[in-house]
Amino acid sequence: MKGLQGNFMSEPRVFAHSARNITPSTNAIPLVDQRGVALYVGSGGNVVVRMEGTHMSPDPNGVMHETNINIFNNIPDGLFMPILVTHVLDNNEELWNQWENYYKDEIVKLEKAVEREKEIISDLKRQEEGLKGELREVQETFEDECGGGSQG
Repeated sequence: MKGLQGNFMSEPRVFAHSARNITPSTNAIPLVDQRGVALYVGSGGNVVVRMEGTHMSPDPNGVMHETNINIFNNIPDGLFMPILVTHVLDNNEELWNQWENYYKDEIVKLEKAVEREKEIISDLKRQEEGLKGELREVQETFEDECGGGSQG
C-alpha cells in the first residue's frame, strides 16, 4: 500500500478522514491524484473501479492483460470496501478498450510479420529465377561443349 509505514494500526491513512458521494464516471475521484481511497457502497450492485495498482486479468478469450480496472459483482448495500481506488467507473468500457487496444497492436504486429514473410518469399522467388537462369546457361554451355547432347 502506498504510504504505509511502520505500525499498521498507527498509520493515519488507514482511517477515514472524510467522506463524499461519488457518481460513477470516467473522471478521477475529486481530490484524488495517484493515491486511492476506500469505498462505502450505499446501494449495491456491480462496482467497476480503477485501482492504485495493477494486476493480471484474463480477457474473454483467456489472454492475460495487465490492468488496474476491477469489476466487483453483486456488492450488497451498505458494504465498506477496503480497496484503494482512484476512479469509480460507470461501466467496464475502459477495460474493453484496453483489451481492444491489445488486439489492435497484435493485429498490427501480425500484419508486419506477414509483410516481412511476403518480402522473404519474393526474394526467394527472385533467387530461384536467378538459379534457374544460371542452370540453363550451364546446360547450354555443356550442350555446346559436348556437341549437342549425348550420343549412344
